[in-house]
Amino acid sequence: MAVDWVAASKMGINPMIGKYMRLAVNAFGKPEIKVIGDANPYRPWLNVPIALTLFTNKGVDADYHFGNLMYSAVAQMDETHFHRKNKALYMQILRAMTVPLRRAFFVRTGENPSAGNRFFSWLFYRMGF
Repeated sequence: MAVDWVAASKMGINPMIGKYMRLAVNAFGKPEIKVIGDANPYRPWLNVPIALTLFTNKGVDADYHFGNLMYSAVAQMDETHFHRKNKALYMQILRAMTVPLRRAFFVRTGENPSAGNRFFSWLFYRMGF
């Protein structure tokens, strides 16, 4: 609980926003935390936009089959080390279609950020995320 509490605080998020933290605090009480070091939020820090949070929690995660399809289609990983399990033609097509989306939100090691990635990073930072 304490690690999640400090992590949320460092990201500028109210730790009590999460359902499981509220349940834990109700069951065990607020953890006593002594932070050693800088307790200020990370800057610059980009939190995931609330719309994406709602989409993933209420949409993608609410339906296993849809969620599994979406996560498989947009997962960004080093495919030289982590091989995709689903090699079906429809998944190859979905993976190809989501390349611009993945390039806009993820940067691979040794890769320069795309124009979309730089734009979204700037936009979310300006919006306070």
